[in-house]
Amino acid sequence: DAEILIIMVANEVQAESVLYGNAGAVSGLPAGTSIILSSTVSPGFVTQLKGRLEAECREIKLVDAPVSGGVKRAADGTLTVIVSGTDEALHCTGRVLSALSEKLYLIKGGCGAASSVKMVNQLLAGVHIASAAEAMAFGARLNLRTRRVFEIIQHARGYSWMFGNRVPHMLDNDYTPLSAVDIFVKDLGIVSRESSNLRIPLHVSSVAHQLFVSGSASGWGRYDDSAVVKVYETLSGVKVEGRPPMLNKEDVLRSLPVEWPEVPMDDLVSSASHDSKKVLVVLDDDPTGTQTVHDIEVLTEWPVEALTEQFLKLPTCFFILTNSRSMIANKVGKCGLKQFIFRVFKYIFKAFSLS
Repeated sequence: DAEILIIMVANEVQAESVLYGNAGAVSGLPAGTSIILSSTVSPGFVTQLKGRLEAECREIKLVDAPVSGGVKRAADGTLTVIVSGTDEALHCTGRVLSALSEKLYLIKGGCGAASSVKMVNQLLAGVHIASAAEAMAFGARLNLRTRRVFEIIQHARGYSWMFGNRVPHMLDNDYTPLSAVDIFVKDLGIVSRESSNLRIPLHVSSVAHQLFVSGSASGWGRYDDSAVVKVYETLSGVKVEGRPPMLNKEDVLRSLPVEWPEVPMDDLVSSASHDSKKVLVVLDDDPTGTQTVHDIEVLTEWPVEALTEQFLKLPTCFFILTNSRSMIANKVGKCGLKQFIFRVFKYIFKAFSLS
């Protein structure tokens, strides 16, 4: 019963499968449905798809609507959306397209025109990522501190949005995919084929395309697209990864919290002094520390009920994982994390006569 179907998959093969594959969507769509195609595909694919849908004779409408902005902006509904299609198709899908986008651009020329604009965008995006990788590898080869180079270029004319967004991945050697090398193998491949059909030479983007192909061939296809820098690192023997900035000792000392004036341990020891039973309680702020403890329960929450249960066990021995760095400040109030836990202990001692 869907009135609008949105397709946002990686490539033409997947789009074809969604629409015409086994149990494809087209066979089940009611007459008059609108399809919004938001994948990055060739203009020719969009034009052919429109003809196939018209051949169904069920008034299924197609909107060519590629997007730019990445995963985060897609989740926020703040994508840049480029659309083309018939007036009727755009009218039927207008509210949905507006909800998806922060910037919505209408391109004249019918289906395929919007994908042509997206090709221009992907040419620039791929070239900018590849040139950012090349520049940082060059800087590393010059024996420059790469983090310092990045900081300077951010405020110089050589800066681009892709440079600012992708170089931090290179500096951290973190290629968790937000986009992927293989995406630009595909997108710049579309650009290359279209330029050949139109007989227009695209020298720079062709070189960038081959860099991404090299990265994919080396096994980095599913890495973040910034991993194209690894091609340069392999060829030149340099490492773009930057050393973390040195911390100033005085700044670090000034940033430490003030020493707590209260020492709750004295009261705690006094409260338990009337009994000779041994109690071992470990407060640890390092999550890795718990890995060395065997057969001892580790508490990540410390309500009175949970602590009471532990104190009633014999022998009494448990591990509290405080991990205060991830704590929300208002969870422990002004008294501080350890003070908060000790006060819970004192309450249990008094209420249940425990030691």
